[in-house]
This record gives sequence, C-alpha cells and structure tokens, in this order.
Amino acid sequence: MDDQLFRPKKAVAQYLQYRLRLRTAKKSASPQIDSVQVFYVQRNAPPILRDIRVEKVGGESAPLPAATPTPAASPRTGEAPAQPSRQDSGDAAKSSAGAALWAMIAGRDSSAMGGAPSAARVGAEQNSARFNVTWDATDPNGDRLIYRIALKAEDETEWRWIEKELSANRITIGTENLADGLYRVQVEATDRLQNPDDQLATATLVSNVFVVDNSPPTIRVTSVKQVAPNKWELAASASDSLSMISAAAFNVDTAKEWRALSPTDGIFDDKTEEFRFVVEPDEQTKEHVVRLRVTDREGNTKVEKTILRPNGSR
Repeated sequence: MDDQLFRPKKAVAQYLQYRLRLRTAKKSASPQIDSVQVFYVQRNAPPILRDIRVEKVGGESAPLPAATPTPAASPRTGEAPAQPSRQDSGDAAKSSAGAALWAMIAGRDSSAMGGAPSAARVGAEQNSARFNVTWDATDPNGDRLIYRIALKAEDETEWRWIEKELSANRITIGTENLADGLYRVQVEATDRLQNPDDQLATATLVSNVFVVDNSPPTIRVTSVKQVAPNKWELAASASDSLSMISAAAFNVDTAKEWRALSPTDGIFDDKTEEFRFVVEPDEQTKEHVVRLRVTDREGNTKVEKTILRPNGSR
C-alpha cells in the first residue's frame, strides 16, 4: 500500500482515534500496515495567574486576602490570535527620569540604570513602607513566563508599568516616591519567549486594594485644666486620613518611661480617637513638658508636646 496522508479536521481534543479499512485485489494475500506516524502541533493555551499577595515589609499591616482573577482568554483553536494589546506606559515611563523613578518604586536603585542614587530616596527609605508582592503562575504548555508589573492608585485611570521584563514571580515595591493613598498592582504574564507573535498568549490579574500610608497621625490637645497645685487633666484627639490609630502614650518632663493611654471608648478601632488623662509630675516646678505620642496601624508615629505652667497658660 502506498503512503497516504490524512489531515483531520481541527478540533480541541485530548487524544486521536482512527480506524483503517484495508482492501486487496489478491484474495490469497492479506493487506498489512507497516507503520503509522502522527504529526501534531500542541495548541498554545494562555498562562494561568492566581492569588496575588501584597504584604508590607515590617509595620503592623496584616496580609491582604487573595485577589479575584480577571476572566482568562479561552484556549486557542488553531486560528491565528490577535496580538494582545499593550497598554501605554505613559510619558514618565518612556523618559530616563521616569524610568529611574519607577525603578526606585520597584525597589531597584537608579544607580543600576546608570544614574546616581537619589538623595531623597536614601533619606526617605528608612521611614517609608515597602511591599512584597508575590503571585502564583503556571503555563498549561510548560512555557517559560515573563511578567510585566503595573501600579495604579484608586483615583487614577491609567496603569503605569514599573517592570516589563521580570522572570521571577515576586517583586518588592518601595513607596518613598508614592503619595499616600489606595493602590492596586496588576500582573501580566506572557509566554512570548517560546511562541511566535501570532500565537503568544497573555493573562492578567489585578490585586486587591492596599494602603500606602507614610504620614503620621495628627495630634491636637483640646483642653488643659489644672485641678490641683501640681495636677492637670488633659484631653486630646488623634486622627489619620488612611489608617486606624493603634497606640498612644504620654511622657512627663524627662521621665524615661512612657505611660500607655487608652481611648475614651476603650478600644483602638477608628481613624480618630479621643483621650483623657491626668498628669501629676513628681516634682513641683515652674514648668512641665508633656509629650504625647501616637502611632497608626501602618507604624507611623507622631509626637507633640504641651507645656504646663502652674496657674498659667500652656
């Protein structure tokens, strides 16, 4: 029997089943099959992204819940797919200054890109939060994946790319160049390194909202009342625009120990808390300095002072 070529119709399936009918003109001889060869090309399926985790490095923030995946593209059916759209990274990302800025946000030193480290970054880094972002990703075809990472505040409309050639499934984001606010991270996975442009596949996943808060609370002493020659009753309030107040304490004069304060409602559960406390210095002098220290849930601390003078104004 001569070699025969058969092309099955395009279909999505897990196995190939075939049947051969053999005929011969010689009744004394039976037809036989010497060999069967099957050639196939595995269709490219999109990567699978899931479970973005955003965790603050240090501070008091608890890990955020996992993200909800955006709908993934359906597996390819053999037709040439459309080229995935690429979002514009904006003028800032295209310029060298913008590239250095986003390199710092992504946790990389601008000196690695040929520039000197920013003095503002070095000074602010000690007091600014950093976030470790990790995610799970797999590829049904076993292709190697490359990731692009974008960042966007909740009041912004455009995603801004902070990393375009990331091979690991993790990145550290610094916040020293970010304004306080609510943010999301977008992860895009692509298998373009092992597929031609007309067959590559892309998947995208967006994280839940996380808080960038590098500003301390505000403290206001609302009243001071002298109730005895060396005794005062004070009232104060503390507030933060983004984070709950988590701790408060006061110190009198040069005392080494700070005395803890509880809110008037007995629990730290709001962005604004009220405090009432009594100050009775160990020594009776012409002037006393009371320092009030308040910390928010993101670990930002503010200290304000009030000067007490017997039978006089503060």
